Amino acid sequence: MKVDVVQQNGRVKSVDVAKFLGILLVCYCHIPLNDGYFNTWVYSFHMPLFFFVSGLFFKPEKFSLKKASFRLLLPFFIFNLILWIFDFIHISFTTHIWTLSNLHADWILSSMYPSEPSWFLMALFIINVCTAVSMNRIGVMLTFCLITVLCFLYVFLSDCVLLSYFHLNSAIIGCPFYIIGYVCNGLICIGKFKRKGTLLLGIITVFSVFNGKVNIWDGCYGNNFLLYILWGLLGTLLVIRIADIIKVHDSILSVFSDGALFVICMHMRISEYLLIAFSKINIITLTGDYNVLQKVLVTFLTFTLSYPIIKFLLCFFPESLGKKRRCVK
Repeated sequence: MKVDVVQQNGRVKSVDVAKFLGILLVCYCHIPLNDGYFNTWVYSFHMPLFFFVSGLFFKPEKFSLKKASFRLLLPFFIFNLILWIFDFIHISFTTHIWTLSNLHADWILSSMYPSEPSWFLMALFIINVCTAVSMNRIGVMLTFCLITVLCFLYVFLSDCVLLSYFHLNSAIIGCPFYIIGYVCNGLICIGKFKRKGTLLLGIITVFSVFNGKVNIWDGCYGNNFLLYILWGLLGTLLVIRIADIIKVHDSILSVFSDGALFVICMHMRISEYLLIAFSKINIITLTGDYNVLQKVLVTFLTFTLSYPIIKFLLCFFPESLGKKRRCVK
């Protein structure tokens, strides 16, 4: 089955559901738990999925630096500045020392942002700008060759400290999925699989754990770069296929699709404060290692709390989500 990516409303439901599932997995896996192989399996494809989906809707001929900055950089700075100020107040109240050293202003140049997951926005912005300029200047094929060479060099230069600034390392190893997504732009083939075929694909992707832990945040691609690409693509295909099978209510899907940047940037803080709140009423002990049921509960509540906040932001401050003003009814 082939699904036209560009529809009347500019989106495809199965792709939106895939993003929703990806964000769920991100939120779940960021809650501490010694999941072992499960986390390793999820990490092999959950961020490649987001880069791939972003590439699906990339149009270099319509690229605008102003629009890209509004859509990605503005939310990046808004959420990080909010947490930066909050952390300053929290540290100052806790230590009873009000000093500029509590500001930790070096986060702007380092890779340790107040909103740690917001690295994705910075990396995506870099990819968006570089690929648009390259494709418009030298074409798609030469750009693809250039990225291939860049990835090849990265394998030998991955320990270079300079690549960690502005998450250049994350942008480099995320770019192949972005380009592959772009190649699929217009039509995305998700296959006419039966449920058994989807199950078989899921079983196959489990072998990704043998490539080691992937963490695009710090530029880690596991043991082998080519296997990293392979498992990332197979895992992405699996999530898109599952997304085509399961049903998510349109109103919920619409809000979380439009407010994806909020959940990506803020879910760790919401989950952290939920864990602290639960520890105060003895529901959860702050051990730094939680069981599956506790993680599912915190993930569910994180999304539940995010829903009204996103609707509020879409109505009164859509710029924080990289959106133009329009109220969600």
